[in-house]
Amino acid sequence: MSHPVSTALSWIKNAWGHRPVQDREQLAKAYRRLIESRDGQRIIADLARYTNVLNSSYAPGDAHQTLFNEGQRDVYLHIMSMARLSDDELLSLMQQP
Repeated sequence: MSHPVSTALSWIKNAWGHRPVQDREQLAKAYRRLIESRDGQRIIADLARYTNVLNSSYAPGDAHQTLFNEGQRDVYLHIMSMARLSDDELLSLMQQP
């Protein structure tokens, strides 16, 4: 049986690693347009709070909860990386009400 992390990494590679550059660029622009909208910014700020992205994923004594927490954070971080936000832009979005 394969390790869950290895399985997840394989899935990510298959899902994103083989897309043509043009497709990745168009998708990144779509993420950016979403985040530049006022509604998109409100959603991103809410997701930052919900996923607890600024804090550690570690749940003492509970490996399953730690993995779940990290999975939540990873989705948020994927959205941010796809939008290609600078650190300042990212922090600004996370501080919105």
